[in-house]
Amino acid sequence: MKSKLHLGCGTVILPDHINVDSAELPGVDVVHDLAQFPWPFEEQQFEEVILVDIVEHLPSVVKTLEEVYRITKPNGRVLIRTPY
Repeated sequence: MKSKLHLGCGTVILPDHINVDSAELPGVDVVHDLAQFPWPFEEQQFEEVILVDIVEHLPSVVKTLEEVYRITKPNGRVLIRTPY
């Protein structure tokens, strides 16, 4: 199973990642509304989690980061980019 996750991917599909979006687009592996918690992943499942231009669209930054923490392995890497 892939140990890298790309949340809110849209049409930017990353190889070697599980690509997640709320829309069923080509290349999206998991269709899920990220505003709905918990996300459909196991605790400490991913070595890398990427959120690019998605956090600002979600209703709670705190809940989002708690969920990212839950699904990321210890010493995992999290990349968050926002327009702020």
